[in-house]
Amino acid sequence: MGEYTLPFVGNVPTTIVLDDEARQYELKNIHIGLLPSFNGRVTEDCLQFMKQYGATLETFSAKNLRLKTASFVEEDGELFHEAWERFNLLLAQMPPHTYHPELKVNSFYSGFSPITQMMVDNACGGTIADKRAVEAYDILEKIA
Repeated sequence: MGEYTLPFVGNVPTTIVLDDEARQYELKNIHIGLLPSFNGRVTEDCLQFMKQYGATLETFSAKNLRLKTASFVEEDGELFHEAWERFNLLLAQMPPHTYHPELKVNSFYSGFSPITQMMVDNACGGTIADKRAVEAYDILEKIA
């Protein structure tokens, strides 16, 4: 009779989708205290726990993405449009409005070799620092 009182779970596919980077994430001791707790009691809401847990992990991932974006560097032999595409892929993974246009331009420009920076400055008709962030971003888009 006990088996009839328990819910049947079966093979229900999960709605949580993790990319390869998220699957390889190393959970450090400092993060454990930030995770919500769930003990499996009847009074606890499992769905609410999963939402909180997912949101917490996304926070860890967003910090990592911000660090990668802020420390963006041109790779050896990389063409400008390839670097621009790689940089924009990083930005696309971040939540909207979390990275100001000034920081985007500065992070991208600062990661280039002096030769590439001179090329960008020539395209600007001066230095990129003399342009407003939106204007500089548009110039970078046109160069790419």
